[in-house]
Amino acid sequence: MKITVLILLSVMVSGVSASSAILPFLVKNQVFMGNPVPELCMDYFKSSSAKLKLDNINPQFVAEALNSGNALKQQEKYYNFQANIQSLAEKQYADHICDAAEFAPTVLSANYQFTCLEICQSCMPGSAPICFLRSPRFAGLAQVCLCTYDLKNPVDNAAFSIRHEKRVFSRKIRRT
Repeated sequence: MKITVLILLSVMVSGVSASSAILPFLVKNQVFMGNPVPELCMDYFKSSSAKLKLDNINPQFVAEALNSGNALKQQEKYYNFQANIQSLAEKQYADHICDAAEFAPTVLSANYQFTCLEICQSCMPGSAPICFLRSPRFAGLAQVCLCTYDLKNPVDNAAFSIRHEKRVFSRKIRRT
């Protein structure tokens, strides 16, 4: 009986998308290491356009970000990490990178809207934000916010991604 429960739990945890019943548990324990989760983050994590990949979370970076507070040395290290990831993403996908400080994904259930930079800083501690254009031809329409810890392939190995939720465009835009 115990083995069956453990296998079932490991299958549920290792899956790309978790059910809504287990999601708060996973976010609190895997992303925030037992610390309280900001309310705004749960709205973003529960969005139908969000993907959380637990395997791509770097526990060391999360622990440092949660324990450092506003230490100047840690902020400098985080800034350098962010700059390195942004530079690597721009080299790998030159035409596909947009400004993470400007893109704010829409979540219909939320009464507020935060930028990609704010989402990653608040909801994925220690991660670096990347705004990714799925199609550079349609700038502003197919943007995705990525929160990543990966210094080798930051776009493909993002720990969290979110795009506009159920965005409806006019027919004129769809025909182009």
